[in-house]
Amino acid sequence: MRNPRLLAEKLRVKKSTAEQNLMRQSAELSAKSHGSVMRASRDAAQRGLSEAVLSAQFEFECRVAGAERLAYPSVVAGGENATVLHYMHNDATLADGSLLLMDAGASLHGYSSDITRTWPLSGRFSAAQRDLYAAVLDVNLRVISACQADGTTSLNSLHRLSVQYTFENLVSLGVLKRDDPQAFARCQRWYPHAIGHWLGLDVHDTPSVSSSAPLEPGMVVTVEPGLYFGAEDSDAPSWCRGIGIRIEDDVLITAAAGEVLSCGVPKEPGAVEELMHRELV
Repeated sequence: MRNPRLLAEKLRVKKSTAEQNLMRQSAELSAKSHGSVMRASRDAAQRGLSEAVLSAQFEFECRVAGAERLAYPSVVAGGENATVLHYMHNDATLADGSLLLMDAGASLHGYSSDITRTWPLSGRFSAAQRDLYAAVLDVNLRVISACQADGTTSLNSLHRLSVQYTFENLVSLGVLKRDDPQAFARCQRWYPHAIGHWLGLDVHDTPSVSSSAPLEPGMVVTVEPGLYFGAEDSDAPSWCRGIGIRIEDDVLITAAAGEVLSCGVPKEPGAVEELMHRELV
């Protein structure tokens, strides 16, 4: 007898038109809430408030907008905390001048969103922050462009691309040397997770569906490259240490190109800085 859960997940991984619309709404709601937190964070850092304040604000914004609950416990990680992949304390004092990484999403009518943005609490990226941020953003954009229902592209193949792009960007920045025999291993240590996962009723949806399955129209995936340099990592250049960055979007696979459902919150550096300097109302 075939396992009914496996049959259900095979059906769930491809969303109907109605489900796609619900996932758009969930992502739009979460993106708007991310933007509200982003705008408020500069003042919060200047006042010496904690990560908990921003975590609470995100949930408040989501619930006011109609979300039933959060899709998963939020990660709100300032400064060195952003280098911890599954940081959950969300209680450290915000430090003006550091980056903040927020991985948070809402559940709306049962459908999850999963968005990560990283931004400077000062409202302006430093030179080092901007260089590393641009490296991660480049991978994010190039992998999203590769989200094609062409019969061969899969989450696994997208991950391989993301590692290649990350490696090349780190070489270009001088963080890695191409002829160093340890370079690729260091790249994988600084980018230690998969490029993404299935998204739907659960945040890590349909786990029985292989990451090697070809992408098909109606599937929704996350694209979430990152870089994480520990504060005490002697293998990393000093200017990188203590910096953690991830940029995550929710992408609907279509017959043409990937549709970014989470586009309602900015990720281009200039747009992030502009949003943070808008007056709060």
